[in-house]
Amino acid sequence: MASTARSKRSLLLAACVVAAAAAAGYFGAGPALDLLSGAAGVDNGGSGPQAVRVAVAEARERSIDKTVAAVGTARAIRSVEIRPEQDGRLVEIAFRGGERVQSGAVLARLDDRAERAALTEARAALADAEGTLAREQELVERGVTSEATLETTRATFRTAQAAVERARAALADRVLRAPFTGTADLATVDEGQFVQAGSLLTTLDDLSAVEIAFAVPEPYFARIEPGLAVEATSAAFPERVFSGTVVEVGTRIDPSTRAFPVRARLENEDDVLASGLFMTLTVVLDTRRAVVVPEESVLRLEDEAFVFVAADGTARRRDVAIGAAVGGELEVLEGLASGERVLIGGLQDVEDGSAITTQGADDGAGEGRA
Repeated sequence: MASTARSKRSLLLAACVVAAAAAAGYFGAGPALDLLSGAAGVDNGGSGPQAVRVAVAEARERSIDKTVAAVGTARAIRSVEIRPEQDGRLVEIAFRGGERVQSGAVLARLDDRAERAALTEARAALADAEGTLAREQELVERGVTSEATLETTRATFRTAQAAVERARAALADRVLRAPFTGTADLATVDEGQFVQAGSLLTTLDDLSAVEIAFAVPEPYFARIEPGLAVEATSAAFPERVFSGTVVEVGTRIDPSTRAFPVRARLENEDDVLASGLFMTLTVVLDTRRAVVVPEESVLRLEDEAFVFVAADGTARRRDVAIGAAVGGELEVLEGLASGERVLIGGLQDVEDGSAITTQGADDGAGEGRA
């Protein structure tokens, strides 16, 4: 019985609600209609449509770089292979791989006992020739010997001098020195090993800066020139951006790739970049000022793009022309001015002319790339 009573009361309540709705439709808006449509946001104190709560951001002006991307491999601005000019046994390696060495520093020594002995012998021969020359000069002055004999003695003396210089050079060649300040690579041989003339001992790189050779597509040929700014990144240093400039531009376009060669130089003051490092480059062609808005504020309908602008508590649709996408923002070429506020949240409940209340603006700042 109790269940039957509850069912009757429910039917009666439903009938009352339907009747109230019908009455509201006949006499105009009223409390009964408000009850039914409250979830749709129509009631606003009985005075009109409920304002939609939205989030807004301000259109702003920022710098946008026109860029071209490329990849390349770093190399030292100077690099030399250290090779002995003579055969011999390696008695000393005076560096460690990865160590920075100064210009003129000893890198390695070859056994030089034979060369030292040869220099001693040459010096003795020079001393003997010098004494003979002095005696011959005295004899010429006394008229005992001829000028021709003196000239022969002088020639012997000069030959002895040359022999000493050759012996000194041969001894110096037993020591391998750094031709410039740089970073030494790993040694390819061990102390005590016999090495032949011309065999590789190590490589010395000047890494105060690095050069990167890369290729740029043909359409950019007229726009790439020395002095343009370059930024580069490497997977080895994901948090760093290295700055530099274009230093050389090739004059020929490869017919197979339709690209031309370019070289850039990057500063490497802390010597972290190494020869052979693969790098991604961005060449800045030019920089312009542009109005941008957050990507989420731009809506698209077929080929049209538009935003909703917040103005005096009302959302107004504004058609816009969109340019480059830059770091979560879109360039607005036409239709919007810097400082205007665009809707970025609550857009699903908004149409042209909707009453709105804003939650605040996001006034970001920064620079960007296109």
